[in-house]
Amino acid sequence: MHPDDTKEVTVATVRLEQLMQGEVLAVEAKAVASVGHLPYNVLTQGQIILSEKRLSSDNRGIPLSVGTRNGLITAKNGFNCTQGRSGFTTPCAIEKSGFMRIQRNARKHPNQNTGRWVPLFVNFFVGFADEYTTGRPYRPGDKAKIKSVRLEIRRYSP
Repeated sequence: MHPDDTKEVTVATVRLEQLMQGEVLAVEAKAVASVGHLPYNVLTQGQIILSEKRLSSDNRGIPLSVGTRNGLITAKNGFNCTQGRSGFTTPCAIEKSGFMRIQRNARKHPNQNTGRWVPLFVNFFVGFADEYTTGRPYRPGDKAKIKSVRLEIRRYSP
């Protein structure tokens, strides 16, 4: 979890076809990460977005016009997953949930409602960073272990 290794990793993605204006997406996600094999605590963060690309943490392009909050389904925030006693002792559950209203049809040109339908992706991604509180410092190759992942989406018609 060196600053060079904190690149966000998409742990789950769901492809959505023909998102229509007025629809509402209800999204729940959970990943369980273990840091027990590391000798330090780990800052753990997660976020859910609407994206043009599978496995991406980028919401640019069509999602900016199609989804509320510029394609951000949840805020990006987190907590320290700790080795010792705390409310967030390893393994740690990263849980996110949120709603998004579809403002425009997911077409190539959503603002004009023209062009072919474009599939979009709901992506759940996580990031980790070391917290130097105990033990040895970070070494190249240190990584949190993702034990399980769940991403559920319910679509409600307009």
